[in-house]
Amino acid sequence: IQFVAEGQDTRLVNLPGDASLKPPQGNLGPGAIYFANTHDRDQGEIFLKQGYFAFTDIPGAAGLTMTLGRFEYSDGLETIPADPALAWLKRARIGERLVGPFGYTHVTRSFDGVRAAYDQPYWNVTAFGTRPTMGGYEVSANRELDVTLAGVAATLKKIADLPPADVRLFYLYYDDSRDEALKVDNRPRDVRLADHKDLRIHTWGGHALVVADAGPGKLDGLLWSALQAGDWGELTHFAWAVAVEGGYQLPDVPTAPWLRIGYDRSSGDGDPNDGQHHTFFQLLPTARIYAQTPFYNLMNSGDFFTQLIVKPHQRLSVRADYHW
Repeated sequence: IQFVAEGQDTRLVNLPGDASLKPPQGNLGPGAIYFANTHDRDQGEIFLKQGYFAFTDIPGAAGLTMTLGRFEYSDGLETIPADPALAWLKRARIGERLVGPFGYTHVTRSFDGVRAAYDQPYWNVTAFGTRPTMGGYEVSANRELDVTLAGVAATLKKIADLPPADVRLFYLYYDDSRDEALKVDNRPRDVRLADHKDLRIHTWGGHALVVADAGPGKLDGLLWSALQAGDWGELTHFAWAVAVEGGYQLPDVPTAPWLRIGYDRSSGDGDPNDGQHHTFFQLLPTARIYAQTPFYNLMNSGDFFTQLIVKPHQRLSVRADYHW
């Protein structure tokens, strides 16, 4: 039995009080976003970041781990491959696309609930049911959102007699009951203000990663996809997203150059009057992992990119991207 308690105290001082404008400009930068939540230029408080019990080595259930309390959760990172290339791909290109701790903000996000993982040498099954905390750009992070998030993921960690691979199927259920939250879609504002029904969204998806020896280097491939159905308030929700990527790395060459290319695509909605909502919804992600700067997300968009990664030192990596 393990008990973990972690407190956090985040203080923001001298935030800009005049950088939040009326739409379409909105909040001009992160400082303005923090200010918009409280209208206080100096803000902060002590809160419980993590506090949970973890039960391992349960008699008669080898491989089973139970976690109860407040913890962090990142979808896609239920397991980390031993192969370094696969591990990087999973952390940088799979993890936290749909659920994450919002790690780049000063406050971050946690999840209150229960998580169970059954881990074996070749596979892993993880299930959870949670209520996410406020956090993110809200310093009052002890409070929970009026959101229920639950899911299950099954991961095949390796396949005998085949190159290093990682294959995963997942399901996520998102129920958002916040009555005061204005839905963001292409309907007129007055129509959205009158829509007080919940968001209930089912997301099914999976990913496959593989790395294989090819000539003097290693060739990698990535496929991730998700399909959504449910209710977007008064609208019927149906949406999808897909990512396809490939790369070639020369690990034995100085700086171990790694060239990658890929395309991310997610559905959008072109008709505000048909009673349906088709824009892909990212749930509770850590979107900046993919954008690097918070200029865009992975909803209602197509992103073609090339990427070069070099490692001139064991503790230093340099990455250059082109996105269109």
